Amino acid sequence: MTIAVLALLLPLLAVVLVFYQRVAAERRAAEVGHAVIFGQAVAAVVEGFGHDLESSTLAAAIALGSRDGELDQSTSGLYLRRLYDEYGVLRSLFLTDLRGRIVASYSGAGIGLDLTERSYVRALQAGADTAWGPGLRGLETGEITVTFGRTVRAPDGTPRAYLFAALYPPLLLERLTGGYPPDADITFVDAQGLVLHSTSRPDLPFERRDVSRGPLMRRALAGSPVTIDGDAPVIQAQLFGGQMRFGALVPVPGSGWVVAFTRPLAPLEGRLRAEFSRQAGAIALIMLLAAWLTALVARRAVRPVSELAAAAAAIARGERPRIPPSAAGPEVAQLAAGMAAMSAAVAEREDALRRQSARLQVLAATSRAFAEAGLDTQVLLDAIVRSVAEHVGDGCSIMLASADGATLGLAAVCHPDPAALALAEQIMAGEPRHADTGLAAQLVRRGQPVLVPEITPELLGAIVRDEDRSYAARFGFHSLAAVPLRVHRRTIGAMSLWRDRPGDAYTGADIELLQDVADRAALALDHARLFQEAEERATAYAQLNATLRETAEARDRALAAAQEALRTRDEFVASASHDLKNPLTTVKAAAQAARRRLTRPGNGDHGALLASLGMIDTAASKMVKQIDALLDVARFQMGQPLDLARRPTDLVRLVHQAAAEHRQTTARHAISVETAEPSLIGQWDPTRLE
Repeated sequence: MTIAVLALLLPLLAVVLVFYQRVAAERRAAEVGHAVIFGQAVAAVVEGFGHDLESSTLAAAIALGSRDGELDQSTSGLYLRRLYDEYGVLRSLFLTDLRGRIVASYSGAGIGLDLTERSYVRALQAGADTAWGPGLRGLETGEITVTFGRTVRAPDGTPRAYLFAALYPPLLLERLTGGYPPDADITFVDAQGLVLHSTSRPDLPFERRDVSRGPLMRRALAGSPVTIDGDAPVIQAQLFGGQMRFGALVPVPGSGWVVAFTRPLAPLEGRLRAEFSRQAGAIALIMLLAAWLTALVARRAVRPVSELAAAAAAIARGERPRIPPSAAGPEVAQLAAGMAAMSAAVAEREDALRRQSARLQVLAATSRAFAEAGLDTQVLLDAIVRSVAEHVGDGCSIMLASADGATLGLAAVCHPDPAALALAEQIMAGEPRHADTGLAAQLVRRGQPVLVPEITPELLGAIVRDEDRSYAARFGFHSLAAVPLRVHRRTIGAMSLWRDRPGDAYTGADIELLQDVADRAALALDHARLFQEAEERATAYAQLNATLRETAEARDRALAAAQEALRTRDEFVASASHDLKNPLTTVKAAAQAARRRLTRPGNGDHGALLASLGMIDTAASKMVKQIDALLDVARFQMGQPLDLARRPTDLVRLVHQAAAEHRQTTARHAISVETAEPSLIGQWDPTRLE
């Protein structure tokens, strides 16, 4: 009977084995798909780093471009050092003039070095705003270095200098989270097809790093993702020395790089063959045991064994069958227990792979959302809570710490239910939370995450304020997860998630995922803050420059007025000197005439003598008037008012007197006065009019 049973079971075994081979092929395709997802996640991280580097250098370029004076080590070195320390993963940060010579660096080294022949310098000189340089081998270390450059422009758009950030590609691996297979290789290839770094072959010789010749790599460099499944001999030979691998070539749009994420094919095929052998042996053993048990217990064993065989086939297909309890005997019961354990192990492994894949998809989606949000802080905050609420749910909020760190205030909140969103926003936008009490202290002061898988009524009263319980009463409040927002070893706020419906509690895996998202979000917020501060500083510098220009113009006007006043003063002094000279000449001439008359013998012309003395008196009076005028000028310069001695004065008579005085000083000129009026009397100061 045993032979007959075997004869019946052998075709079934052959069918099961053929079906299992198909399942094994599907498992292999699934492993390749997982590798593609890993590659996309790594490419998203590299793309995010590129966006971070572009935004950071943009903020730095605006700040440097708005500075007055020369950009050199004394004016820019300290700023470059501070930016270098904050970024953490750069190898170097330096500034060149428009000719390509280094004028400042974060460490002060390399000043004067000529980089004119570097391709990234030539690209900026040709008018590009940014440029990624190819991988270059360091002269001293021999390590591959990549350089990113940006044009530093003045507020009016005129180029002033070029800012460059250099980095070692292996440092990008520090930004990758855990969870990658230990045998995976991550390779970075630049836009020219040069291998920048390979985790499995870090010491690849420089002359063997050019992988641009293969058609698949050229497709990836052109922007098309490429899947590798043991094929692509050129890539296998160039990158991995002929070792067959599977994975993906994923383009990075911003920098033009390609990320190669691969795993060795031999272990996968070995595992599939070993699993196939184990499963085939298990199935064969099951068949033999079924035959033996059939022969042993006859009809009693037929049904349980057939059920176990169906369950074995389902397990081979990757399904999760329920192993039925067996009452056919201890042997069949042991077999059922073994199959149940095998089914549980397969299901657990599938769940772990699914969770890891979902985690990477969430990180990639949130990273894309952060990058698309740009550098506007509020837009970025809204994008963060919307992405987290969509992928993790239900509600998500971000509370940011005040400048002194004493309180937390609502910055953004999201919930798929508009009514729940409105109530949550109304509650959270009230008075700020104190950062030194309750859950906020654990998040902000100690930097520790908070996980409450299930919120019981007693726990609800302990952690939720009285004024906030209206939300729980209306929509429910059954699970809570919160993590700190940390950047550069300081906590800037907290991100919270809650679920309204029961039976779907947060876990420790959710906390790990949320902390990863929060760290990326905090870094994105810090970059947005730096960009806004740079814009504000640029605006302040522009306003200061305008004020300085206005001050300089006012100074120039005051200087011109002062020069005009000095010129007027000099003209007045010259005129006063001339006016004083005329009465002195008159005095001298009258004195000499009187002297000659007195020295003549028998001089008795007293009338002529009196006339000469009268001229002397008149000239002296005029000199007194001129001196008074000079004193008036001095009073004006000292800010004192001018006192006028107004009295009735005939202007026509005043003119005739002035003409008579000047006639006495010349014999060659005739001075006459013509007027239509015999007199013109008014209230004047005759002394100052003369």
